[in-house]
Amino acid sequence: MQKKLAVLFLLSLLSACSLVPVYRPSIEQGNIYDQSMIDQLTPGMTKKQVLFLMGTPVLRNDFYPSRWDYVYTLKRDDKKFFKKWVSIYFHGDTIKEVKQSYPQPPGDAVLLPLPMEATS
Repeated sequence: MQKKLAVLFLLSLLSACSLVPVYRPSIEQGNIYDQSMIDQLTPGMTKKQVLFLMGTPVLRNDFYPSRWDYVYTLKRDDKKFFKKWVSIYFHGDTIKEVKQSYPQPPGDAVLLPLPMEATS
């Protein structure tokens, strides 16, 4: 009888573990940038100026050296996924064109603030 009670008690403990929500942190990947940084990109800027402003691009393709891609993804614990990207096209050493996916997150996706903003 005690063995059956012990088994029932252990089973009830195991089933209770599945009812407790598990914390899943948000996962940010790629380049963290905001719209003000994109607004500063203008045709005629050099690659060095872009590197200073935006940082190293996530994608720099050897087959297309005149295109740099900055990609940011955010996966939240509630399974919402957000992706934004900026492609910068160069002619020689200067910016020719800038294309981006979304200036702001779509729908109810919420971007986390930048971890440390430069103060000057």
